[in-house]
Amino acid sequence: MIELYPDDLLKQDGSAADFYEHFLEEAQNYVNPKTGENEPIPLVLTVYTAGNQYYYTAAHWLKTAWIQEMYEQYSCLQGIFCTENYWVWASGIENMAAEYLTISAKYGGYFIWSENIKDGNFGFISNCPYRRWQNLGVRRTTRPASPNF
Repeated sequence: MIELYPDDLLKQDGSAADFYEHFLEEAQNYVNPKTGENEPIPLVLTVYTAGNQYYYTAAHWLKTAWIQEMYEQYSCLQGIFCTENYWVWASGIENMAAEYLTISAKYGGYFIWSENIKDGNFGFISNCPYRRWQNLGVRRTTRPASPNF
């Protein structure tokens, strides 16, 4: 599985979506040169990073309707990813995480949470029904956290 991250893209509406759609199309249509068979490459998209602030990340403009459309259109999309928000904590991140988990579960994908969390508190999990836990991945981020998180 390959994780795509919208680093160094223009911080404007459409740049992350265009970038991701290009690679989703490539991954979906990959043909194994040894077998000549279509073998889609599994991808995970980073949809929430840098506090989702428009001046830090092109992912800011990715809406949940777009994510659902990508899940419907590309079987190679295996999940979505939230990472590196600890240094610019944004209000509402837990609500978005709960929504991302719900969307991913609906399409059989994963929501991967990778953050430094103070006291191991995953507030968004309490908003998600138990049956969706199989779609949750938790990964420890390796970047240093601020003393507040």
